[in-house]
Amino acid sequence: MHCKIPIVSWGLTTPIGENAPQTALMFRAGVNNFTESPFIDGFGEHITMSLVSTLPMSLVGPQRMVQLGMEALRQTLRSIPIGEKARVVLILALPERYSGDSPQGGLNQQGELLMQLVRDELPAPIRSSSIEAYPHGRGGGAFVIHRATELFQAKQADYVIVGGIDSYYEWGAIESLLKSDRLLTQDNLDGLMPGEGAAFLALAPPRIRESESAHPTIAYVGVGKEPQTVLSEERSSGRGFTEALKEVVTPLRNNRERTDYWITDLTSELYGVKEFQILIARFADVLGTKTLLSTPLREFGDMGAASLLVFCILAVESWYGGFAPDKTAICMGGSDSGARGVILLQGRTQWAS
Repeated sequence: MHCKIPIVSWGLTTPIGENAPQTALMFRAGVNNFTESPFIDGFGEHITMSLVSTLPMSLVGPQRMVQLGMEALRQTLRSIPIGEKARVVLILALPERYSGDSPQGGLNQQGELLMQLVRDELPAPIRSSSIEAYPHGRGGGAFVIHRATELFQAKQADYVIVGGIDSYYEWGAIESLLKSDRLLTQDNLDGLMPGEGAAFLALAPPRIRESESAHPTIAYVGVGKEPQTVLSEERSSGRGFTEALKEVVTPLRNNRERTDYWITDLTSELYGVKEFQILIARFADVLGTKTLLSTPLREFGDMGAASLLVFCILAVESWYGGFAPDKTAICMGGSDSGARGVILLQGRTQWAS
C-alpha cells in the first residue's frame, strides 16, 4: 500500500536506552543489557533476558507492559501540538499470545486487561482518543501502519499514533519458549533472547506535495501471511514476506534502484535465517551491493510486537544523526504464527506522486 505518511514524532523505551537517541547510540556501539532474571528453567538455572533496568523486577505481564508503553508514548506527545478538537486515533501492535480464541479474533483476557490499563493511563492530550489493537506479534507494526493509512484515506483522523508494546517478562511467555525449545542458551544456539520494549510513532496525514515536509516518511507498507509457522515441521516457504515485499519495493524497481539499508527481525533461530535466504534470491535486484543487514534483536533481545516500529525509529534516528547507510530503508518483521510485515521508509524526498 502506498502511504506517503510523515513521521512527525516518536518515542522509544528499550533495554539499552530510555529514549530513541540513547537507544540508537547504544545500538551503534554494540551495547546490550543481558541479565539473569528471577525465572528458573527446568535445570534450576536462572533464565537470561534483556530487560529495561528502570522497571522493578516485581512488575510483570500487562502491568509491566503498560509502564513500558506509557513512557514511550509520553516522549512521542511532547513535540506535537494536539488541539482539543483534534481527531486522534491510537493503534497498538500487541503480542500474539494476547489474541482471542474466537473466530472473530479480538483479544483474550490478558489483552483486554492491557487495553484497560492503557486507557486508564492515557496522557491528557489524547485521553478521549479511540484505541484499536492488532495482536500480530513482530509483524504487527506493518498492520497498524496499514490501518493508519486507511484512516487517513477516509479522512477520519488528524493524527494517528501507532505503537508496539511487548515484554517476555511473564511466566506464560517464558514457559512457551521453554516448551518449544526456542530459548537461546549456551547449549541451544537455535533460539532467541527474550526481551521487551515499546515504540510509538505520531503520524500526520499524507502530504500533497513531496516538498511540503522534511520529515522522514513511511512510503509503502506491505503485509502477508506465511503458511509455515515457526513451530511447523517444514521450513518457511518465504511466501508471506514475498507477498509483502513485492508491493513495498515497487518504487525501487520502477526507478531501477536498490537500497543498502535493511533492518530485519533475525535472531539466532534458523527458521528466520533460512527464510531470509529465500528472500535474498527473490529480491536481489533491490538488495544493495553494499548492504550489511541490521539485526537489532540480537542486541536488544526479542521485542516482539514492538520490534518493527523500533526498527523504523532506529532508521529515523540514523538519518537525523547522519550515519544511515542509505536514504531509504526497508524494515521487516514476522510473527510466530505467520503474520508478515514490511515497511519502506524514505529519509528524504525520492519519488514524485
